[in-house]
Amino acid sequence: MPRSARLGDTRWSTRVEKPNLSYLPGSLFTKYCRSGPCSKNQILNNIIELPQFSILSFLLTGSADSKPPLTEASDPPPCEGVVKPAKQPYNERTGPLTRREILRRPVLIPFGLSVALLVFQQVSGIDTVIFYTVEIFASANIAMDEYMATILVGVVQLVSTSASLLFIDRLGRRPLLLLSGAVMGVAMTGMGAYFYLLQRGEASKLGLLPVASMLVFMVGFSVGYCNIPFLLMGELLPVRQRSLLGSIAGSANLGAMFIVIKTYPDLKGWLGTDGTFWLYAGLCFISCGFVGSLLPETKGKTFEEIEHHFEKSHQDRKDRKRAEASNSNGATNGAFMTKV
Repeated sequence: MPRSARLGDTRWSTRVEKPNLSYLPGSLFTKYCRSGPCSKNQILNNIIELPQFSILSFLLTGSADSKPPLTEASDPPPCEGVVKPAKQPYNERTGPLTRREILRRPVLIPFGLSVALLVFQQVSGIDTVIFYTVEIFASANIAMDEYMATILVGVVQLVSTSASLLFIDRLGRRPLLLLSGAVMGVAMTGMGAYFYLLQRGEASKLGLLPVASMLVFMVGFSVGYCNIPFLLMGELLPVRQRSLLGSIAGSANLGAMFIVIKTYPDLKGWLGTDGTFWLYAGLCFISCGFVGSLLPETKGKTFEEIEHHFEKSHQDRKDRKRAEASNSNGATNGAFMTKV
């Protein structure tokens, strides 16, 4: 290799008019060939400005005049006219969805919350009440015509559902879901208690308790679980994944509806009518615990703020794991040094 081309020779950077880049380390040349359509002189100038260049010159020549920098190496500005594309956030990407975009924790958590709410909507027993209202009233030996009682239940549901639209934005989603689950649980407990007493011949003075319980149940369902799970599905799911995950969540809701309607006669045979309604009551109270402990409030928040909430929770979780791992490694190293 000619002396003028050696690294560390000060004449090399000034006397060479057409630099031969083959003398340079391959990693440096490859890095700047990838940055864009630059000329050889531009690439050479960028390489000479690198802190790595000074380090390499110091190691090869041992010159005291070229000391290695103490700061961390950083990328020089790209060649003129070349702009490196920034990495797009997940919620701003376009094109087909990838498995990685769907299986991210900030996507799966709101999806799980949406599916859980839609399933709790069905296992509360609402479709059992709707599809078997006449049969339930007939078996309860109520003090009024079972068909009139069924019509009354439908009217109450219509009125209470329409009125609930006035409270959703004023009171918030979580309070209404908590109220709805608690009221439905109490109503189903009353239905179970009536059938329990009826089997023992002690319900002769409680002829209107089933009707009252059904009406209270419909009011409780209408103020919360009738509308809010579908509303939250649109708010919680990220915009990019909403169409796909919303379809899956809706299918889960319909599947839960089918299971609840199909299994009601079997549950009556296994648990009795009283046990079946108590089972629904227990599921309603469980839904209250789920909402109170896991569901975030979305009242007054934009879609971007809701997505940021789950992204921030995910990042905080990763930071905690890193901190725990760092503390664990530090404790291990300290114990080792103590033994030594």
